[in-house]
Amino acid sequence: MFSRNKDKTKSQEPAEVKSPKVPKKSKMSGKARMSLDIGSKTTKLVTGILKGNSVNISSVNGTINKSEACFDGKMLDIHEVESTIKRLISSSSVHTKSAVCTIESTEIIRREMDISDVSEGDLEGLVSYEISQYLPIDTANYLLQIRKLGSYQEDKINKIKIAVGAMPKGIAESYQKLYSALGLDQSALDINSNALEKLIKLEKKADSRSVFNNRNVAFIDMGHSFFNISIFGNGDYLFSKLLPIGGSMVDSVISDVYRIGLNEAETVKIRKSDNYSINDMLTKFSQQKTSS
Repeated sequence: MFSRNKDKTKSQEPAEVKSPKVPKKSKMSGKARMSLDIGSKTTKLVTGILKGNSVNISSVNGTINKSEACFDGKMLDIHEVESTIKRLISSSSVHTKSAVCTIESTEIIRREMDISDVSEGDLEGLVSYEISQYLPIDTANYLLQIRKLGSYQEDKINKIKIAVGAMPKGIAESYQKLYSALGLDQSALDINSNALEKLIKLEKKADSRSVFNNRNVAFIDMGHSFFNISIFGNGDYLFSKLLPIGGSMVDSVISDVYRIGLNEAETVKIRKSDNYSINDMLTKFSQQKTSS
């Protein structure tokens, strides 16, 4: 997290923070959508419709990607990714052309900031300037996603709390090209943690006794190449971290221990994970390395 207030002259706790108003009806309500998650190992496709406070899922499908087609949110072989999604759409009997894609990447920058309240027209320019003061990046090469988290007054100055996501334009443009090649209407391109927060808020709105009320919750997405940890307090985004560890590392250890290929190692991991503890694996691995 980082906070920067150029006109802040003394440290003090802000007054009560008021949350922004939530629109009564989502623009996506009542329309069929497909949601795509393109990972480094698998691509997943889900279709459904948002009706009121409920999401009705009509199909779920997924497939294993060709090796190195996508990594860390970047498409390394866009033609292979396109072919993979076409196969998924065909096998899922999807008819809607409206698609949402959520991605995660170590190149996406996320920060929370407290800034002076300005007009909507000046907000992006102010945020761009504030970010450039702290990070060695050219904000002209990034797309900014700005969310207002609340407002308060400090020293008679109106302030707002915001969450900023900065996505490299190169990544965003590659997904636009993919959607165009697939003949899809890209209705949204979002960061995983933002999409998760929207789902939590929808659940809270539907159930006043939601498990997300008045508690901190951590979500851990254990991917093939990265673990994504997102923490929410009372349903509001607090923190997220992308860790460079994943299931592929477990496959590699099993492959080295049992001297088998990576594909076979993955099968062992899935089918026999209950038979071995991490200590067993570390002990066996260290012994083999020592004796070799």
